[in-house]
Amino acid sequence: MKTKIPLLISLILLQACNSNTIRQSSDLSGKWLHDTVSLYFADGTVHSEVNINCESDYSNQRLIVVCKHKDMTDRAVYIYRNIGQGQYEATLIENKRTPHLIGTKAITSYSIKTGYLYTVTRYPNPKAANPGLVIKIESSLFRKPG
Repeated sequence: MKTKIPLLISLILLQACNSNTIRQSSDLSGKWLHDTVSLYFADGTVHSEVNINCESDYSNQRLIVVCKHKDMTDRAVYIYRNIGQGQYEATLIENKRTPHLIGTKAITSYSIKTGYLYTVTRYPNPKAANPGLVIKIESSLFRKPG
């Protein structure tokens, strides 16, 4: 499970943008904390975690996500574009730990219900996908108090 933590954090960073930045309205702007996340892999396995130590800060057309795990901190920056109601496409533009993911795009559907932001992010799924490839992420986040 230790080897999945850095991957999980990187994917949460990517998914977070895909989950929260589409609207420039006050309902998404500000800081959100990640509550739960489920990763769906190309081989059909699912990895879920709760109380993820990640914070997403949404402002204008950018999202900054910071995730901490033990002595490791990841920071990622995204831009997005609206592609429909409750959907957007986000592009990773900065991440020092996983620079090979810069330029990665994903489509996210989202909704806000009872104070939670629910997201489903889908990544391109090549026909000959590596079994360890994440093809979907589902998350719930809540607004940071204060």
